[in-house]
Amino acid sequence: MSKAISRRNFLMATGAVGAAGLLAACGSKPAASSTASSAASQAPAASADESLALSDGPVNLSISWWGGDSRHAAYQSALEAFQAEHSNITVEPTFAAWSGWEEKMAAAFIAGNAQDVCQVNWNWLYNYSADGSKFVDLNTTSKFIDLTQWDAAAMDACYVANSQQCVPVSMTGRIFYWNMTTFNKAGITEVPKSLDDLMAAGKAFQEKLGDDYYPMHLGAYDRMILMVFYLESKYGKDWADPITSTLNYTEDEIAAAKSAIKTLGGHIVKVEDYTIPTSDVVHRLVIVEKVSPTPRAYPRAFAKIKKAPL
Repeated sequence: MSKAISRRNFLMATGAVGAAGLLAACGSKPAASSTASSAASQAPAASADESLALSDGPVNLSISWWGGDSRHAAYQSALEAFQAEHSNITVEPTFAAWSGWEEKMAAAFIAGNAQDVCQVNWNWLYNYSADGSKFVDLNTTSKFIDLTQWDAAAMDACYVANSQQCVPVSMTGRIFYWNMTTFNKAGITEVPKSLDDLMAAGKAFQEKLGDDYYPMHLGAYDRMILMVFYLESKYGKDWADPITSTLNYTEDEIAAAKSAIKTLGGHIVKVEDYTIPTSDVVHRLVIVEKVSPTPRAYPRAFAKIKKAPL
């Protein structure tokens, strides 16, 4: 009789789960299935036992993800289909909204008691498994998952520490949502298509709707991105090295951006270096406090930024 499937081989399910993010198999805690599976889980965390195979015996596995209602529904639908095909496997899901989720998962990764299969963000590979120890190298699960069905470029982004640590199930990006009801009240009938359009919209908002109306709202994360764009346009280099996951800017260079941040209504509180637990990866945190409204002259067109940096 073949050995029971362990968490490392649950990656069969990832082909059906297409909601969002990346999926990785954790290799740091015993699988809650049969004795054979528990014994197999003693293999190195970054690889799977090639001798393992599917079993007719009972298998219990766990999976975790974060998101909204639509993502929860998509995952649960995929799990139902998976369990219908593999009736001997019981999958226990854990899911919630994003707020506080990374902190919870970071503690689980460090303690070695995360779920068997986890939805992760791309940067988590560097933050929590920079040495390849937390997530299984999926190249060792070729008996159960065809890695050629994914785009090579997307897969390359998941290749860290000489290990295929996860598979992408969606690609995400930040987009703009425009409240055209308010734009129409300001006499604007089309969404901004350029920075010049956006600047003109700001002036129209102020003139027709008053000082309490703005064409764009930027949260803390968006303001951070804006500061990164400013630094990259001024110094002509990436914010961080994508290979080494290290910052490309010195404290002096970041300090030089203080006047720009002040102009935009912010105040740099402090700059701290933070070492990711269980790794040698160092991140530099720039803490910015919003202290006043951003002038309507910003953001500016790239040509103006290049010609006259703040």
